[in-house]
Amino acid sequence: MRIKSIAITAAAFLAISAQAQALKPGLWETEATMGGDPKLEAQMKKMQEQLASMPPAQRKMMEQMLASQGVSIGGGGAIKVKICITPEQAKKQDVPMPTKGDCTTEIKSKTKTSMKMHFECTNPASSGDAEYSFPNDKSYKGVITTTQQLEGQARNTRIDSSGQWLGESCEGVAAFKMPAQK
Repeated sequence: MRIKSIAITAAAFLAISAQAQALKPGLWETEATMGGDPKLEAQMKKMQEQLASMPPAQRKMMEQMLASQGVSIGGGGAIKVKICITPEQAKKQDVPMPTKGDCTTEIKSKTKTSMKMHFECTNPASSGDAEYSFPNDKSYKGVITTTQQLEGQARNTRIDSSGQWLGESCEGVAAFKMPAQK
């Protein structure tokens, strides 16, 4: 289904957006709003319309399928994903990244309250830059700009992201594997 495909792609971008520092271990909810690509924005709008027009039983089944993958669609089309930051990742200042995507990251600058990074992925082929601010160990905000090859064309996307710590228990949410760093 097209809705699942778009949501999974957004989830991968969200997990990339979680690349952060000094965050509290436990369950996190990340949220992202994507823009900058008219075709992607039209697909997201269509996805929301399709979801809203489904019969209640079918919509519930779709929402449960997305929820089983830690994904939900919030107001205004924001994609929300629950992720788990393990104590080991927090101690090493690592944060989960998707295992699907074959991504590498390079930290360009890092302070106690901010970070700039560059990433490149081969599956799907994409690259981009991200800037984050960390007001405390329970939240972050960031902006990610990406270029991805879709349907033979370069597509530029802006993702406004944020993360909020939900609690210590990650029950039912698996930790992501970490990507290689340059």
